[in-house]
Amino acid sequence: MINDLKIGSIYQFLIRAKNSFGYGQPSLLSELIQTRNEQKFHTDFVQLLDPIHIQPTSVTIQWKILQTNLFIDRYLISIITEKDLHERTETIINKNNLTTYTIDNLHPNTDYSIRLTSNIFNRPSNTILIRTLESIPSSSPIDVHVELTSITSLSIRWNPPLESEQNGRIIAYKINCLGSNESSSIRLSNISSDAKGLHIKSLIEHMQYCISVAARTSLGYGPYSQPICVTMSKKFNEKKILDLIICLFR
Repeated sequence: MINDLKIGSIYQFLIRAKNSFGYGQPSLLSELIQTRNEQKFHTDFVQLLDPIHIQPTSVTIQWKILQTNLFIDRYLISIITEKDLHERTETIINKNNLTTYTIDNLHPNTDYSIRLTSNIFNRPSNTILIRTLESIPSSSPIDVHVELTSITSLSIRWNPPLESEQNGRIIAYKINCLGSNESSSIRLSNISSDAKGLHIKSLIEHMQYCISVAARTSLGYGPYSQPICVTMSKKFNEKKILDLIICLFR
């Protein structure tokens, strides 16, 4: 939101990004933008301002009344998800010249466009764009597979949680490989988000291990996947060799 521009004036805009080393190259110039003149501006009844408070599942919006009307008894808030263009409408009762409202039940790390209308003025307000904050993943990694590679080692493969349930950028994984007691258990954390599998060695023969995987965003780890339990046994290797021989002779 850029304020204090001149009425009825023409502007162009460009954007540059900055990191710790300084500013990068500028974008292309925008098209010519003309601010409204004073008479046209006041055809709007309300102006949405920058949100007051943004959370993973809620946002508190605020607005400025441009035209006072005693017959406005309710506002309609239109909330559109940018990803799938799904529109949701909330009706709020106008009490004591209401100018703020908290919208709940939003999805984390999601883009929304919001605008306001009233029971008197059909013309909608300006539209503001917001993105809710990240949260922890709401589900675990999927397609988890565990395979014994020897009587003392195994491999684990997985895929990230469903995109709609990641709630942010996945930055790490955590694996629990739990034996019958704490001393035989292995817990691996901060596994690279680029990893889709790994090997665990030096396990105990004949020990049963239960393996589960969790994903992490900047806010923390989400739930673990359903445990997959395997026993470090020679019988598994013999069956694996037999299956391989059968496959070769098919």
